[in-house]
Amino acid sequence: DKDKTLKFVHQLYEDGVIAFVAGVKPMRVRFLPPIAAITEDDIDKIVAIIVQALEKVSRDTNKAMEVSSK
Repeated sequence: DKDKTLKFVHQLYEDGVIAFVAGVKPMRVRFLPPIAAITEDDIDKIVAIIVQALEKVSRDTNKAMEVSSK
């Protein structure tokens, strides 16, 4: 879903992770980490941010769907 993907990418940016949208059907999210400079700790932090962003976008989407169905 284009809107969910864009919300997710914007949330990542707000949380400090830069990601890019790629493709159309399906739309994908791409990450371009600096391979030579990234550590395992960095990866762990980024994965935690990704999970939080997915959860937030999912919650926000579900709330919007509940409001629109009333």
